[in-house]
Amino acid sequence: MGAEAVPESSQMAAAAPSGGEKVTTFGQTEDGKKIPRKGTPVSPGSAISGVPGEIVKIIEVGPGYNVVEMSDGKIQRREGNRNWRNNNPGNISYGDFAKSKGAIGTDGRFAIFPTYEMGRQAKIDLIFKGSGYRNLDLKSAIYRYAPPNENDSERYYQTVLNAAGGVDKILS
Repeated sequence: MGAEAVPESSQMAAAAPSGGEKVTTFGQTEDGKKIPRKGTPVSPGSAISGVPGEIVKIIEVGPGYNVVEMSDGKIQRREGNRNWRNNNPGNISYGDFAKSKGAIGTDGRFAIFPTYEMGRQAKIDLIFKGSGYRNLDLKSAIYRYAPPNENDSERYYQTVLNAAGGVDKILS
């Protein structure tokens, strides 16, 4: 998605956990070195995906992982789907819109939100409360949200259309 409230591009967000999400919490040795504890699978959406607190600082991002500091001071390596580890179920690009909704940084393209709930609310606000999708039919909205140059937009549209009862209506 684009950096503004009207996205130019997007990646289709996974609707369900893949089962591969993992959080590794780091402890510290007596001399202050961080050591990882064994990561455990967690499910997106459950009390910050099973992690207490919220992300307060982004330390490092890389392919398939983020290292973040949580509000309780613990350092965590979050692995799994990009939208999950960024607390960003809409894969909203980092920019003015995301920052206005509380994003604290980026993984290089997409916003990282302190909590899953904040990322979810940003997605709701983008699609249902902003002007970028108002008065578009479902197909036009899907193609704007998940453009064909990055997604199988027609498949995405058909999936949503079927879930909505097969009727393509104007979003209001």
